[in-house]
Amino acid sequence: MTSHLYNAAKAHPDVRFIAVHMDLESGNQKAIEYISQLPNLYGDTTWVPVASALRAIERCGSEKILFGTDNPIDGKQHMLYNRAGQRSLCQEYFNEFKTMVSTEAYENVMHKNAERVFGISPDVVKGQAFYLIDSYTEA
Repeated sequence: MTSHLYNAAKAHPDVRFIAVHMDLESGNQKAIEYISQLPNLYGDTTWVPVASALRAIERCGSEKILFGTDNPIDGKQHMLYNRAGQRSLCQEYFNEFKTMVSTEAYENVMHKNAERVFGISPDVVKGQAFYLIDSYTEA
């Protein structure tokens, strides 16, 4: 999957492409390599272990990685718990990841890159984030 996306991004340098899941089948390594090579190819953190996101930031820069969730694929509680009832990977990004990177890198990944890549206002992103957080804390 990732080589096709890489080739499309290379052939269309004026279009932004996002490697969703950063090629889970390769342990994210191929995607990280490709993302580092093209200015218009980005990665997202959907189902991506925090350790892989840290490698991507180290190799590609925090400006190339976007937070992603696949929400609402597993229902309303996806942001809190996985299907097995264990703590969600999203919670690792909301909590531990924040302590592993600089404030600038955290803000880039969690919202600033989406603002820039999709050309949306920071107020829209923050408003949606607060809406999502509120909707996932209901009983």
